[in-house]
Amino acid sequence: MRKIILDRSQIENNFIEEYPIKYQRKKEPMFKYINKIMNNRFFGVGLHNTLGNVEDINSILKNGLSIEKNQSVLSTVSSFGTRDKINEEYLEQSILNYYCRKEGEGTNIIVMVPAIIGNSKGEKLFLGFPPYDTTCVGNNYRQTCVLDEICKGTNENGNLPSEFILGYFTNNNGLVAFNPNPNYYSSLSQEQQDDLFEICFRKVGERNKTISKAVIEKDIETLELLHQEEQSKIKADKNINIRKNILNDMLSGGANNYGDLQVDSSTNEVATNALLYLERYLAKTNIAEASIEKEQY
Repeated sequence: MRKIILDRSQIENNFIEEYPIKYQRKKEPMFKYINKIMNNRFFGVGLHNTLGNVEDINSILKNGLSIEKNQSVLSTVSSFGTRDKINEEYLEQSILNYYCRKEGEGTNIIVMVPAIIGNSKGEKLFLGFPPYDTTCVGNNYRQTCVLDEICKGTNENGNLPSEFILGYFTNNNGLVAFNPNPNYYSSLSQEQQDDLFEICFRKVGERNKTISKAVIEKDIETLELLHQEEQSKIKADKNINIRKNILNDMLSGGANNYGDLQVDSSTNEVATNALLYLERYLAKTNIAEASIEKEQY
């Protein structure tokens, strides 16, 4: 069973010791904390903006983010993509100045999901994360990653686990106050990580297990085949939508701009984004290996 350890004292004391109070109200400690956890490994980074009070925020840290039935991660989280560090000024500013409602309103919950999780048996599961998308609207059913299936509810609301919520921050005229989540993934014991792995793995269907396995085994050929299937399905869905619109247009006697027709927001892009992740991972690995080789000679 997962153990919820909502006891801030140890986590907050460690944070305060490493980042003195007088520096906590600036941006640098928050991003230093994030980059230390990332440690050059890939994590999906996103924000959820809430107008909730302290009790509401603590509930999110303890229980996770609620996702409406059959909807995806992007229905409640704006994605800043999958990254191994946050060190570009434009990206820092995009995160610090993010708002989904009126500028400066609310508290931002930081979602940070390891691209791959594992257990003590050596088993691994690729979770992925939505690509960069901060539009806040229109993506409620867009399936972009294995994580979507894990978080999605079918008969009831879904949930993004609290273990993938790093903490929250407020930004008042450049004064950034960051509060870490004691339940975050990197703070869990091995037993707790094993429990979370089992919960996530049970929720993943066969197709996404195939995608996860292909990423872990660096099997680009399988991902390319699944990517082609997805693209064919997207094209077929778009053609169906065009025909429906033409028929409706004929029946109504109106006019339609078919060139602006968008693909159905429920489109499945999991394999496509997994392929992009693997290509990026392999490129990073090749660069690192080349650098080591250069140093040796």
